[in-house]
Amino acid sequence: QARLPQGPRHHLRRDARRRPTAAPGRTVAHLLHKSKHNRTRRAWIIVDEASQVHLHFWARMAPWKLLGAHFIVVGDFKGQFMPIGEKTNEMEDSRQLHHMCNGLELTLSTYRRGADEQLFKDYTGLYKHVDELPARVLLALREKCPWKPPTHPSVILVLSHRKRRQLNGFVNTMHKDRCESVFIKAPRSIKGTTQQPQNMHVWAGLELMGCSRSADRIVNGVPYIVTAITAKTVTVDMDQRFWLKAEPSKDEVGIKLTHKEVAELLRLTHALVYANVQGRTIRNKHVILLDTHHRHFTMRHLIVGMSRVTDGKYLHIPTRDQEEALMEKAPQLEEDVLIEDDTDDEGKSEDEDKDEGEE
Repeated sequence: QARLPQGPRHHLRRDARRRPTAAPGRTVAHLLHKSKHNRTRRAWIIVDEASQVHLHFWARMAPWKLLGAHFIVVGDFKGQFMPIGEKTNEMEDSRQLHHMCNGLELTLSTYRRGADEQLFKDYTGLYKHVDELPARVLLALREKCPWKPPTHPSVILVLSHRKRRQLNGFVNTMHKDRCESVFIKAPRSIKGTTQQPQNMHVWAGLELMGCSRSADRIVNGVPYIVTAITAKTVTVDMDQRFWLKAEPSKDEVGIKLTHKEVAELLRLTHALVYANVQGRTIRNKHVILLDTHHRHFTMRHLIVGMSRVTDGKYLHIPTRDQEEALMEKAPQLEEDVLIEDDTDDEGKSEDEDKDEGEE
């Protein structure tokens, strides 16, 4: 049984999206760029979502072991997404990772995300077929997990950010008249992010997601619930699952933002991309998986999508006709919402991304 200091326990529970004083969360790139070697000496370094860490990052972190650093590596190499641009992931069974973790490997096999053991068996059973095309599996799943309107999805998973923004705008506009709301216009663009802002209607009870690169008031990747709206401000609370302690701090509830800050720091969550939901639990909400006919949709996308829900009754996989009918209802993005330099990290435009998917 490994005994860890209190700091890393917080880090494991909250991952890199929170930054408690005892175990500050950082991206691997930030740590490599900003930290000096003496800052990693005898440190406990917890690497979460390890399957997505590039091989050259591992090569640069490995020497820290010689400085006395202790590594805890957490991830699902067999079924989750691999690093962008890499076709294989050679780290799981490597001698390097074995040495960095002092030879200790623990396999977790108890299902804790929900209570549907059959769902757990269904998607873990796909691990042995992870390199195969998902068409045959999807054919059976559409019969087992159909989308039967008028069941309305709470979350739609898609491949591209362009389709995410398109569906977010459609669903958000469709729901705006159900209660009192305010309209917030998005800024033109924010450089350096694919999670571009968009026009949105905001109402009490709406869930938004933090998309902050530097602001301390909003934590990147964490859900926030709107609690109050006025003509000039919006008040939000951090999702209770992400509170650092049982009782929230002033940084976690009652956060008052201007409309401009809401547009810049928060994003709609009616639709999300598969690449951004790995590690997220979508509890007791109906989820539909789109783009399952797309040539870039892989078995790993299917596993990630299936494993987000807490019960199989919340999982829905529409047919091609149903997906096309949904997209026909969703209007195209307005020109004033499109970003000026619509490119992702690999240099493809979002027009290309619409055709080729989000890797």
